[in-house]
Amino acid sequence: MSQTSSVQGPRVVDLTDNNSDRASDEYTNESTETESEEDDVSDNQGNRQQEETNQLPQASAEKSNESDGDICSICFEPFSNSGDHRLSCLKCGHLFGFGCISKWLNGKKGNSAKCPQCNALSKKSDIRILFAKSIKVIDTTERDRAVEDWKRERMLRLAAEQHVEQLKLVNKEYERKIAQEDERNVGKHQGQSASSSKGNLYENSPKKAKLMPSGYHYKTTVQISQQGNCRVMAFDVCSANLLVSKPSQNRLFPGFGIVKISSLDVRNPFFLKLHNKDIRDLKFNQSGDNLLLSASLDKTLKITSMSTDNVVQTYKCELPVWSCAWNTVDTNYIYAGVSNGSCLVYDMRNTSEHVKAIQAGNCPVVSLAYVPHNPSSTLGAAGILAGTLRNCYFIYNANLSEFVPYQIQLPEGSLTSMSFDPLSRHCLFSYRPSQSIPRTRHMVCELSLQENVDGRSCESKVLHSFYGSNVHRLLSRSMLYPHPGVPGKSIVCAGDESTKTVKLWSTESGAEVQTLPPLTSPPLDFTVVPVPGNVHYLGTLTDHNIIYYQWQ
Repeated sequence: MSQTSSVQGPRVVDLTDNNSDRASDEYTNESTETESEEDDVSDNQGNRQQEETNQLPQASAEKSNESDGDICSICFEPFSNSGDHRLSCLKCGHLFGFGCISKWLNGKKGNSAKCPQCNALSKKSDIRILFAKSIKVIDTTERDRAVEDWKRERMLRLAAEQHVEQLKLVNKEYERKIAQEDERNVGKHQGQSASSSKGNLYENSPKKAKLMPSGYHYKTTVQISQQGNCRVMAFDVCSANLLVSKPSQNRLFPGFGIVKISSLDVRNPFFLKLHNKDIRDLKFNQSGDNLLLSASLDKTLKITSMSTDNVVQTYKCELPVWSCAWNTVDTNYIYAGVSNGSCLVYDMRNTSEHVKAIQAGNCPVVSLAYVPHNPSSTLGAAGILAGTLRNCYFIYNANLSEFVPYQIQLPEGSLTSMSFDPLSRHCLFSYRPSQSIPRTRHMVCELSLQENVDGRSCESKVLHSFYGSNVHRLLSRSMLYPHPGVPGKSIVCAGDESTKTVKLWSTESGAEVQTLPPLTSPPLDFTVVPVPGNVHYLGTLTDHNIIYYQWQ
């Protein structure tokens, strides 16, 4: 038994020692690898935790910065959209919680309450409740600067394009004159050669060419309204824009407005709605302000800036407005003729109502014109010419606040229009046919303010009388304007309803100088359209179109 145990003991010991060494080595290696992996994992977790710990202050700081605008500067608590701490502000614009700012202002005695941020004097009635889900201020400085630069560049570009178009027109006119001179030189050369071979056969040809009268020639037609109902127009010399009244074609926005047509490009008209009823008169301020005065039957008188296409002033009248005019000396004053025969004086510095009402008759004032002071004229006094359906008046403007109306001594009749030429200071009166005179009359008169025993009176001296057809149903307008070919003389332009033509008379000879071809409908209004390069156009308005004629 002892032998057996002695034999087995060493064998067991040997086996145990060898295997234990190997096992211990393997275990040591495995434990070492496990510990290194655990160390790596713990290191990674520690680094990740450290990074997250480092990022927390930055995120909280950013969140704090973003939420600075959403907290009350008194209690440093976020705003609410309801309750006692709902968003509110003072008149200075700073934001607070409603309860906080109310307590702040109530805690101050007398008038010593101030805004907590800017120290502006405030009171509890200055608190305004704001309704907003969130507040965020966006810096638009760069965008606003870019928009201003774009507007400035656009204005410069438009001015440059307009200047280029004007130069093109001038160049075209020069080319036309050069071509005429070339034709004249060729004809003169041919006439001289023919007269040398054939005697006096073509001797009078050059004289006949010189004696050929100048006149208007058709240029183009611009359609204004398919529905018709165009009535009046006005031309601005400074901006070279022609404005025509017409009804709105949009059923959602009914009413009446104006069509703006540039004389440089008549193909692109622009419509602007102004009134709810018919527009009776349009007058431009020719001082360069680009302001338009419009009178309408909707009982309003409006001033519109054609630079921005916006109404800048509206005057409400008690009666329909039939006519209007500018004071050409002091453009702060404007005049309106209403349906009861009164002439209303407005001061643009008074935006509420008229400053003076002058009774000039008892029927609608269809025409108004301002007469500036000129001591060398027979009518040297300043005043207003007012033409009603029955009579005409000169409203003497003694000073800025005193107006005295004088009835002009004229033949009886139904007046349709009145036109004043500021250069000759002559006046044109147009009358409908009557029982005594069954034809349309156009009288050119020279007015004078006379001192009589009974006081002052306005006298008229008839210089010329021109007659048209025996039909005059429309309230069309005639015009007196400077002669484009004879300096110091004038032309009378009027429409003829029976023939649908335009007739022209000269105040130099007192005779008819031209009758333009018949139109599709009777002419209603006329205007002179001067173009750079000494080019002269006559604009004729019908109920649908504008027809341009060029003086040649």
